[in-house]
Amino acid sequence: RFLLTDWDRCLPHQRLNHYPKASNITQKANLHRNIKRLAGSYGAIYNFVPTTFVLPNEYVTFMRECVEQSEPTIWIAKPSDSSRGRGMFLI
Repeated sequence: RFLLTDWDRCLPHQRLNHYPKASNITQKANLHRNIKRLAGSYGAIYNFVPTTFVLPNEYVTFMRECVEQSEPTIWIAKPSDSSRGRGMFLI
């Protein structure tokens, strides 16, 4: 986790590869939440994002979507704390 004190302690020749609030776009659940919020404000410009659910918080909505599908759909499940595809599976 990035602390502002880390930034203050850097010497002129040093660089950090973490930035404050970067998790808002680098973590899948946070990115989804922020894009959903922006879509509510700016509308159709954000319709490029596929249908996304953060489980277990949106489980009921996810199940409703599954039932309403006219044909079988494959969903990709991605654990929020993994990287490089580790732990992904199909539903």
